Amino acid sequence: DTRCGFWICQTPLLQPFARIECFTGFYSVAALITSTLNVYVNSQITTLERQFGFSSSQTGLIMAANDVGFLVCVLFLSYSASKFHIPRSLGVACTIFGFSGLVCCLPFFLFRSSIVAMVSTASSTGTDNITSAASGVDGSSKSSGVFGDLCLPNKTFEQTSDSLGVAPGEPIRGLPSHAVTVSLATIFMGMMLQGFGKSPRHSFVVTYVDDNAGKTNTGFYMGIIIACGIFGPTLAYALGGIFSRMFVTLE
Repeated sequence: DTRCGFWICQTPLLQPFARIECFTGFYSVAALITSTLNVYVNSQITTLERQFGFSSSQTGLIMAANDVGFLVCVLFLSYSASKFHIPRSLGVACTIFGFSGLVCCLPFFLFRSSIVAMVSTASSTGTDNITSAASGVDGSSKSSGVFGDLCLPNKTFEQTSDSLGVAPGEPIRGLPSHAVTVSLATIFMGMMLQGFGKSPRHSFVVTYVDDNAGKTNTGFYMGIIIACGIFGPTLAYALGGIFSRMFVTLE
């Protein structure tokens, strides 16, 4: 089946796109977006740790989920590439990849009220005390973050905790334990879906381009697709730097 379209939607208007040049153009954009999403999550690891109270081992588990999902599918899909309608399969894979990004966003919206309340409480009870305690003898002020294990001049950790309205032995940052567990599980599933979505990319694309392009043009089309994918990490880290400046309430 070489007709362009999906299921019963194979109108004549879509058939001019049933060419390797159009496939290369559309999939180059998809490769750019998917590689951007993949690296963007990596750039926000420290933000996830601060916002949800994840430990380093928990964020490591999140990052491993991507590879677990990839390994579960890649061998089967690579072996069966010739048995699938490759363009449609890649479209489904890109859709799964995009859906995985929405799943990873869910914890923020599920526990947004808790996050905002936590930030507002910490800011209202501790900001003034932190600022005054962090001021130097020369009147200069040393900035200190609200979250984290704060060690201020001439203050023990217990005194610093009291200034923030936190009981001794209670962590200063983080959501309630049930919220942390749900957030971790949700992001883990999102990253696994991301691994599922990226597993058919290389084997399917190489097979399809090699079967539909001339022998002398395969490298040219693959070069375009790979070059677009390489720009993904650059765009991801740039977006990560911009979004990291936003306040936790997205204001």
